[in-house]
Amino acid sequence: MNPALRLCAHLASDALAALPVDAADVLEWNDGPVLAVARCAHCDGAALLDFLDWRDGGRVRVFALSAIEPAAVALHARSARRGSCDPARAA
Repeated sequence: MNPALRLCAHLASDALAALPVDAADVLEWNDGPVLAVARCAHCDGAALLDFLDWRDGGRVRVFALSAIEPAAVALHARSARRGSCDPARAA
């Protein structure tokens, strides 16, 4: 994790109405996303979306949003497509 990494201005904006999460970028699911990658629609920014808690009687999910390097997202996607991050074990 890089503590110097910051969310892009678009993903950090209070005016952001919804987070752009593609189904392929959902890493964990439990009746909704629990861990996912959000990609900025305006730049190459990416963020890790991590479920924290419920509000309003379980109707609203509360998430933490932290910046993640786009290269790390690309590396994970490549490893998932190959079936392994280990080149010797890749299918």
